[in-house]
Amino acid sequence: MRDDRFAAARLIGLLAPPLCVCCRRVLVRAANGPAVCASCREEIARAHGPELRADGIDAGFAALPYAGAGRQLVGALKFSRLLIAAELGAALICARAPWSLPAAIVPVPAAPVRLAARGFDPAAELAGAIATGSGGAVVPALRRRDVRRQRGRTRRERMARPPAILARAPVPAEVLLVDDVVTTGATLDACAAALRGAGCRRVVAAALAAVPPPRASLATRRPGGVEWAQPRSGAPRGEIVQIEIVGRDFELDEEVREQVHKRFARISRQVAEPAQLHVVLREESNPSIRDKCVAEATLHMKGATLHAEERSPQMRTAVKLMSLDMRRQVKRHRELQRKRSTTRRLVGEARGRPT
Repeated sequence: MRDDRFAAARLIGLLAPPLCVCCRRVLVRAANGPAVCASCREEIARAHGPELRADGIDAGFAALPYAGAGRQLVGALKFSRLLIAAELGAALICARAPWSLPAAIVPVPAAPVRLAARGFDPAAELAGAIATGSGGAVVPALRRRDVRRQRGRTRRERMARPPAILARAPVPAEVLLVDDVVTTGATLDACAAALRGAGCRRVVAAALAAVPPPRASLATRRPGGVEWAQPRSGAPRGEIVQIEIVGRDFELDEEVREQVHKRFARISRQVAEPAQLHVVLREESNPSIRDKCVAEATLHMKGATLHAEERSPQMRTAVKLMSLDMRRQVKRHRELQRKRSTTRRLVGEARGRPT
């Protein structure tokens, strides 16, 4: 059945103009295997995902960070149902694995509601493609009992109430746990606990993409239009946002970099915890598109991930509009956090008040 679906996808690609799996731009020519434009291919080649950390796993890694092309590739698989993205993700996982992959591959089970709505399980598709590439076998050893979604919940909520995962005994002694995207690691931890409870002795994990940890190591410069900016010496305590700027089909110069840093300086001072900001500036290649300049930003903060994207004929304008949108989102997030803190304080005072 899997081979039939991938064959149908390839046939459609021959009948219609091929698009990049990640950014969905029209390609000049069809590619062998998953179609990826040169810009996305270069970004994927130099991007490496973080180490996966969860209490129940022995080791883990992600092929890509959940930003830029990594985020788009996950979206292509999960939301656009481009199953060919599973092949590309599996190839990256097999090529970048720091150790030999176990023969038993266990996909992280999807929530029943999402499985019924999508009609497929992204993690299962990814696991199947990994099994094909590595010679292993998919073992559906887990099932998800609850109907709660992880998406849209804060980090604290995810860690406090992880999904209810059950194992279908018996399970192999050593497994590779596979998920499409990892944010907090709460789901991985719940899956690993269920596997170990059923007799599994070693659990390693792999994901297509993962949210980088808040305190990732930084480099001052990277080739290919990527820059990590460290906080300025003597900066206020709140100004602890690490900024990554990526240019895709757009040449980054010092003026654009300076504009981005200047625009996000106020946002940086509003953030009280270590955070990471990923900025992608790109230019549409289709001349018929009027708003060809696209500015996109993803802010990873403790307990929340904010995203803003704006388009304009001029990149300076797109950056300005995008930064204003992000500033509004940060302000709303802070107000919501204050309201929650006030509510918790009032509830605590009411409970401690003598009756």
